[in-house]
Amino acid sequence: MATSIDILKIDEVNPFLTPADDTLGSFPEFGFFEASAVPNLSFKGLRIAADAGQAVFRQLNTGKTWASPNLADVQIDCKAVDASWKLDVLSNSYRGQEFVFSIAASTALKSAFAKYFLQLWAGTDTTLGGDANGFAGLTSFIDSAHTIGSAAPVKAGKKFRVFAVNTSPEAVQLCWGNGGQVDVSEIYRSTTDTSSTAGYHTFAQAVTCWGAVQAQSLESASVSYVLEDDMNDERLYELLETFKPGFEPIPIGGNGAKPKGAFFMSKAALGRLRASRTATNERGIPAPYPTEVQGIPIFASGCLYDIEADDL
Repeated sequence: MATSIDILKIDEVNPFLTPADDTLGSFPEFGFFEASAVPNLSFKGLRIAADAGQAVFRQLNTGKTWASPNLADVQIDCKAVDASWKLDVLSNSYRGQEFVFSIAASTALKSAFAKYFLQLWAGTDTTLGGDANGFAGLTSFIDSAHTIGSAAPVKAGKKFRVFAVNTSPEAVQLCWGNGGQVDVSEIYRSTTDTSSTAGYHTFAQAVTCWGAVQAQSLESASVSYVLEDDMNDERLYELLETFKPGFEPIPIGGNGAKPKGAFFMSKAALGRLRASRTATNERGIPAPYPTEVQGIPIFASGCLYDIEADDL
């Protein structure tokens, strides 16, 4: 299956961008999550409940009760992600036009995708970096059976948000509307007014695309809200226990096969997990930064904010 880099063809739509792997390498979500291009900006998706079992044991000529999968249609609305930029024409004088345009385009694109992945993890919760004008985030697909703890802030310390996710056409996918097209204008001259009588000339470029996320099954993802001092490997094992048999995140396969399941957490949470491993090893030697649990990779995302203490 394709990733977002494959679908958006970032290297092709803007000649001033550095290669996508360099520009977007700081986002582990890009390399992990499968993605799809959808033709419209809004569409209906199906959500499947994993407990709609079909199989029974039966004897010859005995019947079974027919059961239909528990399906629900879900409205998915893509939202505009804007990476447009504008630069003072004097910036041309520093390192040349091509260099300046490359810096402007890459910086704007990184900012736009940081905004997208903040929305993925936070949804419209502005306290966690989400945007009220953005798309519904991953937590909107997670039910109480796949939630451990409470999102309510505590008086002291922070709470980590730790996710276990599956990615596939039957699980979590990143969706890019308008056929996955990134609309890029020519670089053009414009002006910026600094007052009613003053301003300066600029170079500008409009860069937009449309994004959302969908989860096809209730077994697609789980989340745990972990107190800062309680972060350890047990919290990850608890998350795995929320998945029904056959739906658990799949460990890393052989021969470098792409993993279908992963844990995502903040960089601070990963640091706490490392500290817990240091505290429990026999010699007290600093543990390496954790990269997996039972073969399931761990990713630290700079776009996954923790819940800060409420000291009021």
